[in-house]
Amino acid sequence: MGKPSTLGFVAAGCSLVVARGAHAQQLANPGFESGPILSEIVEQFSVWSVDGGTAVGPTQGITPLEGSKMLKFQETAPFCQRTDTRAWGELACVGQLIDLAPARALIDSGNARLVVSAAFNRIAGDAHTDTEFLLTVRAFDLPTLEGFRTECLNYRWWPIAGEASLISDDLPETWERAEVQIRLPWWYPTATFVYVFVRAKENIHDDLVYGEEFDGHFADDVRFEVQSICPADFNLNGTVNSDDYDLFAELFDAAHPTADFNDDGFVNGNDYDEFVDHFDVGC
Repeated sequence: MGKPSTLGFVAAGCSLVVARGAHAQQLANPGFESGPILSEIVEQFSVWSVDGGTAVGPTQGITPLEGSKMLKFQETAPFCQRTDTRAWGELACVGQLIDLAPARALIDSGNARLVVSAAFNRIAGDAHTDTEFLLTVRAFDLPTLEGFRTECLNYRWWPIAGEASLISDDLPETWERAEVQIRLPWWYPTATFVYVFVRAKENIHDDLVYGEEFDGHFADDVRFEVQSICPADFNLNGTVNSDDYDLFAELFDAAHPTADFNDDGFVNGNDYDEFVDHFDVGC
């Protein structure tokens, strides 16, 4: 099996805990069944774009996880960045902008978490075949998408809210899932939308020819949910116990932004008191 790792206060892996409620799938075309994968940055929700790719059926001994198609990663740059004939990039990125407006009330209540996952697969290949995939979520605090893209890649300057890395196995018959969980409203209480990326990384060998950078790397069945959570379940595992208390205390002592429990922009005694109040009543 692959080995997931995480960046930031997120959880990566294969399990999901039971939530009291969740907003329905807001991500369009999660299985790459319809529409093109554009090689450009678009100021539009519900479209897969950035570095481009191809929606394919069964190929190279790999069958889509769900539906009849899957994403095949191809290049590490959109057309607008290919000013050099050599492909210097190491990441093939395919992303979709998702509007958070339908979940605004839940996010504002402080009882929400974002759960994003995607399945990945690749051919067995050889000693030069790359093995790493990433699932990345970026948060944006902009009133509209107008001006979101300036020149080629303005979005890259916005911070990563959560990221999971998966070192894949060499078994084409098995799909492996990476997952990111983020407590909302996170550091941006007024975040208006997020950018969800599935990515393949040239972690073994950096090929320099566009279209030949990946031997056979695929993604499928991307999932996106905003779930209701219990505030005292600080580690997002579905139960309230001493592990939540210990984690909060550790982050509080370090003045980590995640310990800003009341989301007022400061880590202080008010956060500690509010957490304890929720913890004492079990939620």
